[in-house]
Amino acid sequence: MRGVVRDTLVSYSLKRGSSVGVGHAVAVLFDADSEQRILEASDAVGEGVDLREMGAHPHVSLGVFRSAVDVDILATCVATLARVTEPFQLRLSAVGSFPGDEGVVFLALTPTERLLDLHRRFHAMLVEHGISTDPLYRPDRWVPHCTVAQAVPDERVGTAVERVRRTNAFGPVTVVSINLTEFLPVKELVAHPVIGGSDPLGSA
Repeated sequence: MRGVVRDTLVSYSLKRGSSVGVGHAVAVLFDADSEQRILEASDAVGEGVDLREMGAHPHVSLGVFRSAVDVDILATCVATLARVTEPFQLRLSAVGSFPGDEGVVFLALTPTERLLDLHRRFHAMLVEHGISTDPLYRPDRWVPHCTVAQAVPDERVGTAVERVRRTNAFGPVTVVSINLTEFLPVKELVAHPVIGGSDPLGSA
């Protein structure tokens, strides 16, 4: 089964333009109760590849890097963001799917100034270091979302969305940490709790 899942994710990754084994992502993670709700919604999909099969925590990616990148710089950015960010609340407000044949089913978040500001700060750091991210994650194109399944067959996407719609995933979630992962396979490289404190990046 794990081989089938990996093959499916490799196919998905190649569709998105990644070379296998060199992708990275920086994301915010949620409190334990919220994570459990999201995992249960992911389990309910019953199609494609769910979060447990991916080996991923429920998350909202701030940036995705599909080619070689300086991981040490990304790790420093994650640590800096975590130091100047306090825990904050978001709301999972809807379920949907992106167009195309990648079969992504996701929980949509209501954008807040706290989330958008964190995202802008991260991308300002990337610009400062000359790092490019997937264009879909740049501030002018980003759709904040929490993926619950990938590679869902096109004819099953509607069913998957309806199954998630009937779960208890929706409502408030609390951002408690920021991490850096490598894919594929998914491997967490660093994770830092958001602890607030002084703000060397400047106020929004």
